[in-house]
Amino acid sequence: MSKVLGLIVLCLVAGTANAALLSRLDGQAYYDDVSGLTWIADANLAQTSGYDADGLLNWIDATNAWPASLAAASYLGVSDWRLPAASEYSALYTQIVALGSPGPFLNLQTAYWSSTAIRCLIRQFCYGGFWNQTSFNFVTGAQGQP
Repeated sequence: MSKVLGLIVLCLVAGTANAALLSRLDGQAYYDDVSGLTWIADANLAQTSGYDADGLLNWIDATNAWPASLAAASYLGVSDWRLPAASEYSALYTQIVALGSPGPFLNLQTAYWSSTAIRCLIRQFCYGGFWNQTSFNFVTGAQGQP
C-alpha cells in the first residue's frame, strides 16, 4: 500500500458526554445524535453485499460508483447515501471510543476513504495531503447533511 505523500493531519473532534449512536432501520444503521448523520451498520457492506470481492475500492469508485449504487438500490429505503468526510469519521471515532470499539458496527476495518481523498484510519486518525488515489481502501456510507 502506498505511503502518504503529504503532511499527516490529525482530525480530532471533541465529543459530547451525552452523545449516543441510536439504532435505525432495524439495526442496519445507526444515527449519531451529535453529528446528525446516519451510518450504515455494516462497515464493510461493499464486500458483504457482493458489490466487491474484498470491499477495497480505489478513490474514484469510492466517491462515485459506490454511493451511486447505494442510491440506485435505495439501500434501506434511503437514496442519499454518500461517502463521509474526514471530519465526520473523526466524530464517529469519538463515539466509538465512548461506546467501546467497535461500538455497534459490524465488519469494522482499519482504513476508509473519505469524500475529500483523505484516508481515515478509523481507530486512530486521518491522513491529509496527497494520498495516492489509485490505492485501495474500504468504504462505508453516511446519510445526512455534511
